[in-house]
Amino acid sequence: MLLRIMLFTAALLLPAGALAQGVLHSPIESAEDLLDACSISLEIETAETARGSARAHRARCRNYLSGFLQASVVSQQPTGMTSPYSPQGEVMFCYRLPDELSFTEMETLIVDYADANPDSLNMYAADYLVEVFAATYPCA
Repeated sequence: MLLRIMLFTAALLLPAGALAQGVLHSPIESAEDLLDACSISLEIETAETARGSARAHRARCRNYLSGFLQASVVSQQPTGMTSPYSPQGEVMFCYRLPDELSFTEMETLIVDYADANPDSLNMYAADYLVEVFAATYPCA
């Protein structure tokens, strides 16, 4: 009887676990996806004390930020970075990041910008980051 209860409980929990696992491994596409991952990451005081799902969100956020910055460096100009994500045929957004910028500082920018501009969460994550950086660190 105990074995039956354990199997039944495991059967109930498996779909929920699989669903949560899928969310943690799905790519960040929208600004809302990025905000979710980075706001959870920002709440973690130390990686050692964080639960597994919180660490996974931190990795999702920071991996996305790393990839975005690497792609942006490709188009870096002496005056700043013009984003490869800027819409074609429109004015290019330009930003000049400081020489040192931590993941925690970038996560804070993402959360603060979302608080001040909630309509921006309908954007693609890359477009959102361009806006965040251009608003915070505009080119001269």
